Amino acid sequence: WAERDKIKILHPKKNHRFFLSFIRSLEDFRDNFSLFIFRKINNQRTAAVLSAIITGKKELIDKNLRKEFSRAGASHILAISGLHLSIVSLVFFYFFNFLLSSSKPLLIRAWSRKGAAVLTLFPLLFYAVLSGFSPSTRRAFIMIAVFMFSFVAEREADSLNSLALAGIIVLLIDPGAVFSISFQLSFTAVLFIILGFYLIGKLNFKQKTNLINRLFFFILTSIFAITGTQILVMRYFNITSFAGVLTNLLLIPAAGFGAVPLGLSALLIHPFSIPVSGFLVKCAGVILSFCLVFIHHIAGLSFSWARTVTPDHMEIFCYYLFFAGIFLLFDNKKKAGLFCMILAMAVFSGNEIICLKRRFFNKNIYVTILDVGQGSSALIELPQGKRVLVDGGGFSYFSNFDTGEYIVAPFLWQKKIMDIDMVVLSHPESDHMNGLVYIFKNFKVKKFIKNCDTRKISAYKDLMKAAIVNKSEIEIISDKEKKIKISGACLDFFNPFIKCSNADEPHKDLNNNSVVFRLSFKKRSILFPGDIMIDAEKKIALAKNKNLQSSVLISPHHGSSTSSSDFFLDKIDPQSVVISCGRHNRFHFPHLSVIKRYKRRRIKIFRTDLTGAIEICSNGTELKVITAMRRKGK
Repeated sequence: WAERDKIKILHPKKNHRFFLSFIRSLEDFRDNFSLFIFRKINNQRTAAVLSAIITGKKELIDKNLRKEFSRAGASHILAISGLHLSIVSLVFFYFFNFLLSSSKPLLIRAWSRKGAAVLTLFPLLFYAVLSGFSPSTRRAFIMIAVFMFSFVAEREADSLNSLALAGIIVLLIDPGAVFSISFQLSFTAVLFIILGFYLIGKLNFKQKTNLINRLFFFILTSIFAITGTQILVMRYFNITSFAGVLTNLLLIPAAGFGAVPLGLSALLIHPFSIPVSGFLVKCAGVILSFCLVFIHHIAGLSFSWARTVTPDHMEIFCYYLFFAGIFLLFDNKKKAGLFCMILAMAVFSGNEIICLKRRFFNKNIYVTILDVGQGSSALIELPQGKRVLVDGGGFSYFSNFDTGEYIVAPFLWQKKIMDIDMVVLSHPESDHMNGLVYIFKNFKVKKFIKNCDTRKISAYKDLMKAAIVNKSEIEIISDKEKKIKISGACLDFFNPFIKCSNADEPHKDLNNNSVVFRLSFKKRSILFPGDIMIDAEKKIALAKNKNLQSSVLISPHHGSSTSSSDFFLDKIDPQSVVISCGRHNRFHFPHLSVIKRYKRRRIKIFRTDLTGAIEICSNGTELKVITAMRRKGK
């Protein structure tokens, strides 16, 4: 609201008004037909999928259904691309060819098929724009347009040149498209299909038109597309599906040649006959409902998919270099092919050795305070490959943004982490707990440490259920002293001061009951105080035989004025403090009085809301604090 004066309304120029009016009318038609689908199909999931494959409105598909498509290896069905546009172009080509063939002058001059090819581009462009004109749609449209023009010019179309031309045109229109996931997946899939069938052609297979032969080539198409995009799917979605070929055998004929033509026919007929359009929509819905049941069962099989770590750029390079070597080998360029394959394996091996060395033979500790907004989450990496995750951040359980799914898990996968030795939950409040639900569902967690506080909210119940399903060892920190030694480091637990036997009812003072521990590694230490406030700080500071002195303090309660009291800071005497908080958060953390208190003691202040994630590195003698902005050279 404070920035409202910077907002300006830009009025379109006169020569742009007609174009904007056309786009608005098209968008209205798209929205109306999408609503029409939902009125005609009772099952909302089925209606959402039909709306996505006909109008391109994928945002109506719920998260769980997207996951099922991804696990079944069928996410491409939801994107309007080559399959959809090919069907539209075939229908209109034969329709215009039928009309133009009734003219003898056009037939004599052989213009009927050429005219049909040109006329087909107009409804094809209309449908491409109507569906949102995504990178995959643009690629398919340009390739079909090149084919049509080559047909008119009576020249044979080259698939590889057509794909290259499509890529050039797309990037001229939108250079940023090269970073689009849709662009990368679409072009890579088609490239591998083209090159794959080029090699098949060189093997002199007899392409008979029987059903078995067609099925064979259909399976090959799926294999080539999956092979080409697999490493990218792993990078962007951290998943690999083993059921993609099987799923496509049913879904592409049923959805592609059943539901899509019916839905497109309904779209065309809708302005002229709503009853007929409604009937076609219902027929398409019946087909898709069976497809969704099939996908649900496939995705539910534990062996049909698996989570993967995030491949780095070097691994992706080696992957495609290796397949380039295979292509050259089969293309009778054996020396070049073998060189590429050997180089790919050598570079890949060297890269993996470096990763293994950093994990299992590292002598330092790394603590990363993640930027999870108004919340807290930290990863501790210890020698010998041991990992400890402290909290998972989180917003309200009704929020669409899951910090565990979109921040913590991708960070772990990027670091090649699939299992975690220990997860510590400081206290069961949403900004520390909710992100952990996803972590327990997607990672192997050996030990789960928490206090004895319980909650009746669904997020806590889901977390405990996920921990039990994960078969994690659950350890409760109560009023007894606790030390855990792991990989040369030590975790000393100082809080809470409550007995679990007295905790039949959930404690109201969740913040002060936070699990507080100090990570010690040789001469350096870091204190994790959770969200404790002054009362708990006093108890910890006054407790006998408690050495709280730490090199780095994670600011209690995100820099709240109710924490970081003077006597607590006297006990810790930190050189640096890290504040985990959200940018422009509604609590106005960190509080100005706390910042002044830190500055008065000449404590170096690091904040996730200003610099992003913060990494603490120590060899036990020296300690460095590196921010994400500093790492990028800012």
